[in-house]
Order: sequence, then structure tokens, then C-alpha cells
Amino acid sequence: MRIFLLLVLAVAIAAAGCAIPRPASQSAAGHSYTVSDARGLRRAFGREVRRLLLARDYDQLEQMAAELRASKARFGNGRWKLHHFYLDGFSLWNEDQTERSWARLVKEARAWSEARPRSITAPVALAYALTGHAWYARGGGYGYTVSDEGWNLMRLRLREARSALEVANALPERCPGWWEAAQRVALGQGWSRQEYDSLLSEAIARHPDYDGYFRQGAQYYMPRWYGAEGEWEALADASTRQLPQPECDVMYAHVVWSQLGYYGNIFTESAASWERTRAGFQAMLERDTVSLEIKSAYCELAVAAGDRETARALFAQLGNRIELSVWRSVNRFYEKRSWALARPA
Repeated sequence: MRIFLLLVLAVAIAAAGCAIPRPASQSAAGHSYTVSDARGLRRAFGREVRRLLLARDYDQLEQMAAELRASKARFGNGRWKLHHFYLDGFSLWNEDQTERSWARLVKEARAWSEARPRSITAPVALAYALTGHAWYARGGGYGYTVSDEGWNLMRLRLREARSALEVANALPERCPGWWEAAQRVALGQGWSRQEYDSLLSEAIARHPDYDGYFRQGAQYYMPRWYGAEGEWEALADASTRQLPQPECDVMYAHVVWSQLGYYGNIFTESAASWERTRAGFQAMLERDTVSLEIKSAYCELAVAAGDRETARALFAQLGNRIELSVWRSVNRFYEKRSWALARPA
């Protein structure tokens, strides 16, 4: 099975293209740089999972998920590969989306679940596919822009997703992905705070090292969803403090990292702690001194925090290696690096 996973990842890397560092290029400012994209590798991994699904190769899917559960293997961003198995394998957010492509994905996930009624993996995957299909029906706009048909389809699909998870909950085997799938359904259905808190507490108690729970919890508690100002930050602080060090700060840093895209500057616009975030990233680097993605995210957050000294040291380690999953563009990388290297006014 380990050989199979290596083959899957090899296919994923080859398919990703941009996940492999590209030959050195020349920027407009004369910098010679190389570009990589770790997110591309994860998306290619997801495409391989979907290829197995569409081929109805249920044995390989079951074996892959079992291996990922047992090994707790992680990608270079420090997050469980099992999380990406479900998230990137059973959604189409990074692909050319159509109603037909979503319907096919859901149809095949249903077929797997029906063919393997004792499988814990299949209903969790089905719940992910249905939840993604539900949000596709809703669309990404504000609530008032959603049509009646969009709301109705979303409700129907989320109801089926919840039913799939309830069936799975009666099985003897458990999967860490079950609770994260339930969190995603809860966000769409607007579960009560009491019900959501119970779900999150149970998830963390069972699998305290599964990072997805903490990130999903922070999203639920954002003001744009079901929380108030400062609540996601308080949740991230309190929930991660249940863990031993250094995992306590590592998990906190992952939550802040996941929330970064919601803010212009997360440290001036929220109550996120740079001190704890920095401690978490330092612990990550002590475990893995190779990950360009982690170093880049740490560097970006140091810039946001106005910590020029930390940012300068990290840019020195990065050199001219640009991880697009973090910096998004070559110009943005050099813009932030210029700030870090400049003398303070």
C-alpha cells in the first residue's frame, strides 16, 4: 500500500506541473527566481482520488484512506493528507465547475457508498461531495443574491449530506474526517451554538491532533457566520490550549494561517496573537527545516505583524524561491521583501 501511495503522489506531482520548481526566470526588476506551487500538488492529488472514484476502484480508495488514517501522514503545509483526500478529492472548487461535473461527482460518490455499506470512508466522501454541491447551488454571493431555487437545492443537498453522516455514525469504525465533514454541514445548515460546540468538543477529544477541526471551528465563529467580533480568536486560543506544547502553539498558528485570506492585515484587524503564531511557526520549523510553504507562510505573517527582523531572516532563507500558494504572485513576493529589507524610517 505504501508503494501505491508513492505512485499516487508521483502521478500527482507530474500532473501538477507547477508543483515542481520551475527553471529560473528573470523578473522585470532583474531578479532571478524559481517558482513552485505546493497547492498544485495537493490539487493533483485530489484529481488522482477522483480518477479512482470515476473508475470505481473502491478497493484502492478504501486502502488509501485506511493508510492515511493509520499513518497520520501530512503534506508539506503540516496538514493531514486525509483532510486533503476528502477536501481535494471530493470537491471541484479548483476545477472547471459545471452542474454536470458536480452531479457526476455526487452520483459516483453515492454509488461507492451504496456498493460498500460497511465503509466509513465512502459516506464521509459523499458528505463532502454533497456539501460542495450545495454551496455550488447557493453561489458565492451575499445571501440576498441567492435565488429561491439556489436555497432549496442547498437545503436538500445538505440534508442528504447529514443523513449520510448519520448512517456512518452507526458503523463500528470511525474516521477523523467524519467530524470535519459534520462541521462543514453544520456551517451550511446553521446549527445552534450548543449543537456546534458539542460537535467540536467531541471531535477534539477524539482526535486532538486533527488540525481541520480547529480551522473549521474558527470559520464558524467568524462574525460573517455565527460569531461576534473576537470570538474566533478566543476559540482558537482556548481550544488549542487544551493541547500539550509545542502542539498547542503549532495548532494556533495553523488557525491564524487559515484565516489570513479574510483580512487585509490579520494582526491589525483581528485579535489574533502574533506572539503565539510566531511560537507555533518556530516549532514547525524545528520539526521541518525544508518546507518552503511553511517558511513562506511564516514570513508573510511576520510582514503582516510588522516584525521586520523575523521577516528579514526568513527572506534570507527563502532566497529567490517563490512559493505561489503563499505569495500568489512574483511581484507581491518582491514587494514584501523590499519592505523587510528597508531600513525603518
